[in-house]
Amino acid sequence: MTEPNRHFSHSQLSSAFGDAGCLRLWAYRYVEKMTSPTNGALHVGSSWDYLTRVVIGEKINGNIVNEERAENIITHTFNNPIEETNAGAPIEYDFSDIDQDQTLDRLVSAAKLYITDVLPTIDPVSVQREVRTTVLPGVDILGYVDLVERAGDGSLVVTDNKASLSGKASRTPAKAMTDQQLALYQAMIAKEDGNTPMSRGWRILDIGYKKTIAKFSTILVREQSVATANKLNDLTMQSVTQQAGALLAIEKTGLFPPTGRGTWKCSEKWCGYFDVCEYGRKSRTSIAVGVEDEEWR
Repeated sequence: MTEPNRHFSHSQLSSAFGDAGCLRLWAYRYVEKMTSPTNGALHVGSSWDYLTRVVIGEKINGNIVNEERAENIITHTFNNPIEETNAGAPIEYDFSDIDQDQTLDRLVSAAKLYITDVLPTIDPVSVQREVRTTVLPGVDILGYVDLVERAGDGSLVVTDNKASLSGKASRTPAKAMTDQQLALYQAMIAKEDGNTPMSRGWRILDIGYKKTIAKFSTILVREQSVATANKLNDLTMQSVTQQAGALLAIEKTGLFPPTGRGTWKCSEKWCGYFDVCEYGRKSRTSIAVGVEDEEWR
């Protein structure tokens, strides 16, 4: 029996090379298998992801999920966060960034609205579809696509579900055009199906901010032609192949340089490993040398 290929996910590549990428962070998470606290915003996103996965799966199977069941699903999922990672490591939570009662109330309202107003408009093809592409000998890129749906013209749409707490429109069509995860999933599905999906984008839940109520928005984009889409799919796969090769080479050295100190991503707010990193809080001390002022003595 042959050993399965090693795989890299978009999350791994993004952790190393993305806008918030840091090779030291990547090593903590994927080489040393260290976990960092999951905050409230991330838990909201995973809870919403689970709800949509269940109800869309039920629709594909020809079943109907009513508002009451949707409320029960989101309430149970939010109140019972998973305790371990897939690898069996304990998960630590820090929900200090949210008001849990208010957040759950808003999620429940959103779940009911999703059942009545959003789900009926979706023509789902698959949910949480696993996509896997071999990019190097013994190395795959692995992903799970939230939703593949069918547009009114019969073409496919690669859709990622997102939940937002900010009340701000942080996702735009311009960002969807350049988002690596969306581009990667579109390229992988096109490679598997031999049919380039014409559109990709997000279905976004804004759970409400202060006095606003939950609302939904959809951002979808597509290339001007199938030929352009195919070319960009090829370029996307070339890019992730290069990144996978770079990670393999870096692993062999055992050296994982951090992102620049002083940047926004190398901070307590944005890095869950800041307190343990030798380039993080541990290194943020200094000794005054050659200072004559008495207050330094």
